Amino acid sequence: MVTCGGPPRLQKRAVALQESKLLRWELCGPDLLLRLDGYVHVSLGVPGQDQGTAWSQELELLLRNARIVEEPRELPLWISQAELSSAPLLLLPVPFEERGAVLLKLAGAEGALAATGDGLTVSTVSDPHFIERVG
Repeated sequence: MVTCGGPPRLQKRAVALQESKLLRWELCGPDLLLRLDGYVHVSLGVPGQDQGTAWSQELELLLRNARIVEEPRELPLWISQAELSSAPLLLLPVPFEERGAVLLKLAGAEGALAATGDGLTVSTVSDPHFIERVG
């Protein structure tokens, strides 16, 4: 929350998956747990569009009742394309939760990780580290 001498304003956060990297993935029972080094945009307006800052932060993506469709050839996977439920994805809010059928695909030069599941949750697992001002 930012006050700047006035009423409190909430900062919005979103991860730019195409500027992030997949560090590791593992099946935890029926769920797929992904760990990303995320490139997180923070803004009082619209992250990725309005002026703000960029941060590096580790994130966990949990895909419930997952079925893996494709595995990357190697890690880390530098993500250059991302899809969520068959739609191109530029930014994903942090935190995030989607219920229902989900298709997640993260692709890069090292291959792709694609999986389906019954819902997706995104949460932070580390403190953010400042990278740059954006916008």
